[in-house]
Amino acid sequence: SGWTYFIFIWLFCCDRYFYCLL
Repeated sequence: SGWTYFIFIWLFCCDRYFYCLL
């Protein structure tokens, strides 16, 4: 159930900080 939450956090992180993709 926390899958969508994880995706939301990941997208938010990558949106704010591009280093998240590294």
